[in-house]
Amino acid sequence: MKWSQVFYSRLVLTALALGAAAGCAQRGAAAKSLVAGPVQTANANLGKELFVARCASCHNESGDKPLRVGLPLAQRKLLREVVAKAVQGRVKDKSPAERDAVVGYILSFQASAKR
Repeated sequence: MKWSQVFYSRLVLTALALGAAAGCAQRGAAAKSLVAGPVQTANANLGKELFVARCASCHNESGDKPLRVGLPLAQRKLLREVVAKAVQGRVKDKSPAERDAVVGYILSFQASAKR
């Protein structure tokens, strides 16, 4: 595992722990801004990096490539559990935090499509 992957994994896990602690200690905008800031950015960047490396050849970087069977990822209404199972098989050599980052990146396609 590269040092940058270890760094990002630890950064994500630390930030998630801090976000959870802040969420328990405080309610409101301050807690939300802590969790919604750099944590999601680092996690999204890691998820995107892994998705592009392992999945973009079939799905495109933004999940909008038409497939032989079924809708593009960006047009599907997938449950987190379904995405996580598919990601588990495709990036099984990665850490749980890295796989979760890819799941979050894929689910962000659906959020983008709703806007």
